[in-house]
Amino acid sequence: MPSSLAANSANSSSSSFADIYILDSGASSLKIASSLAASHASSTSASSTSFPSSSSSSSIRLLDQVSSSPNAVAKTRGTSDKKTYIADQILTECRDHGGLHLRLPMERGYVTDWAAQKAIWDRTFASALLRNPTNSASSSSSTRINRTGKLLEGKALIITEPYFQFPELEEAMDTILFEEYGASAVWRVTPAQLVPFAPIFGMEGNPPECMLVLDCGYSYCHAVPIVKDKVQWNAVRRLNLGGKLLTNLLKETLSFRQWDMMDETWLTNVVKEKCCFIASSSGSKTFRSPKASLGEMRRQKPSEWSFSQLVELCKHEGGRSNPIRQEYALPDYSTDPSKDEEKYGFIKRGPGSEEAVLTTPSGAPSSLEDDDFIADLREFERRKGRKPDDEEEEQMLVMESERFQITEALFSPGLVGLDQCSVSELVYHSIQALPEEYRGLAWCNIVPIGGNVKIPGFIRRLRNELTAMAPDDIEVRIWDSEDPTKTAAQGALNLSLCPPMSSEGRFLRSNFVTRAEWESKGTSACRSKFGGWSGCSELLSLSATDKSNHLHPSSSTSAVGETMRMSEEASTGQEATVHASTGAVLGGAGYTALGTGQRPSEILRREEKGARERRALERMAR
Repeated sequence: MPSSLAANSANSSSSSFADIYILDSGASSLKIASSLAASHASSTSASSTSFPSSSSSSSIRLLDQVSSSPNAVAKTRGTSDKKTYIADQILTECRDHGGLHLRLPMERGYVTDWAAQKAIWDRTFASALLRNPTNSASSSSSTRINRTGKLLEGKALIITEPYFQFPELEEAMDTILFEEYGASAVWRVTPAQLVPFAPIFGMEGNPPECMLVLDCGYSYCHAVPIVKDKVQWNAVRRLNLGGKLLTNLLKETLSFRQWDMMDETWLTNVVKEKCCFIASSSGSKTFRSPKASLGEMRRQKPSEWSFSQLVELCKHEGGRSNPIRQEYALPDYSTDPSKDEEKYGFIKRGPGSEEAVLTTPSGAPSSLEDDDFIADLREFERRKGRKPDDEEEEQMLVMESERFQITEALFSPGLVGLDQCSVSELVYHSIQALPEEYRGLAWCNIVPIGGNVKIPGFIRRLRNELTAMAPDDIEVRIWDSEDPTKTAAQGALNLSLCPPMSSEGRFLRSNFVTRAEWESKGTSACRSKFGGWSGCSELLSLSATDKSNHLHPSSSTSAVGETMRMSEEASTGQEATVHASTGAVLGGAGYTALGTGQRPSEILRREEKGARERRALERMAR
């Protein structure tokens, strides 16, 4: 596949459909784009010329065509002026994000509230239709939409679904898209299957035959091998830890140490995204004294500091002499905010603030962009007993060890009581499950996507640990994109812009289920064409021993066996089981919110105890 698939998009569509919409429906955010709007933008911006051959320029153009909005319904907690905000309204219309009550349609990665999900989709599709230049210019199109009440009539849709989606949820999604929205064609696909078509592989042209997509999302982290555009479901591995658990841990930590943030989920997530980073390694090296450890750190760049060194630094460098200390000014909602800094707060002092200027120990400017965000090395030269400044007008949130301890759970899940392997080990076990002839390609083509990938230091830490795990004769290569949260949507948009007679255009048409097929065969047409893990006979024939091995903590969690168990419990109405990654309870009636007063560590311990008991019962049965 060429690196610039959009080159001929201005004059041709990928299929017979006039417009193809792309909806990456994630648990935290929605990403939407339109092939017709992208073609119109390319033709108006490039005039008589086509897209540049440079893949970076093409990537930037496609990235601009993908819009993002929260996948949530928010309500203010005030008694006098209670309002409801849906999707993008949370960002554009909500002025007071303090104490927002969030209604999430997805729990633990799966849709559990279809009423909320449909309201969010309605808002998202309607906004996308209004932004489409052809619809806004054509009054007849708007009249037709209002008369039928079906937003996607005459349009095709590429929509993402969670990995290991329950068959019942697949059928519900297909029915809503065809019957409620009137879509002319639908392709339901996992995000990892769209990554090969994203313009992230430079000037090398076609994507590799085999790659591994590391999807670090809101509820889980998945390692998904792709061979010849197909998911190798028997090699997929999952870590039951995601961005939601990290946000909840930070919220609880800050509430215990400083301000009460238990009702500030939205604000805590913003603080996590602005302040947290990941250390370069776990740091098994020991020093004879704290002074020796700090001396070693002075000779290193901040991006080279390990987790153990950062812990020692926070122990022995207290107060404002700590170079990684940040003072975050919380927002003041007494006035009507007009800027993001006024709505969400900002870093007032410390690394990452406007006043922080970093120089390396040698005196030369730092070449690593993460260095100035991790630490301000000037603090090493300042005295510990410096007098504090005058009393602050803002409420300040001090971020020291919280900046790296919370995110370390991705690479050391044991810190939060989760007996599963790290993200890097997840990749290793997934590659080892592939046939031997594909392992070398997988090591050389690792693509991380998802919101957690945007945490500073994530790519560096992943590369360091995978390099130590990979065979000596193989070079680990990680492909990163400008915005990892939009990589899947970019791939779908790139694919939809291909000429109809190209191999990519024919591939896209072959995956669509048209309205005629839906009306004649119903859900069986979607089940046979989309496939997925539920249609993989190899997985469905797994024995009880295989399922137990897939769930063994030392070899990471393969979601195959766990998803089967969850589906069986939900269908038979067995006793509810507490799941740690979201604090949700799965029972015969579905998911319900967990009662207050449950700490994440307690939930994790209960889940692991239940897992050990189940494994013991399975061994006894054998």
